[in-house]
Amino acid sequence: MGIWKPVRIEGWNDVRIEDTHYVTVSADKKQTKVDVEVELLADEAFDNAKVVISEGETLADRTDRTGVRTVKLEQKPDEFGTSFRL
Repeated sequence: MGIWKPVRIEGWNDVRIEDTHYVTVSADKKQTKVDVEVELLADEAFDNAKVVISEGETLADRTDRTGVRTVKLEQKPDEFGTSFRL
């Protein structure tokens, strides 16, 4: 049958960023505060591992494009009960 799906080969040294998750803490017209959760994949187990964000050595990097959105739930009494609008 052969290869029937896309194939890729990945290689890295030491540590790589497996996944990222962003949560908007607050946002206004001047600034946005975001909590970032980073999932790392390492070649070996580390005891008491720490991730330090500083101007030091880069072990792994990743660039993501993401947008900041605000979702507001509006519920007001109406003739049918309560509205539900996002």
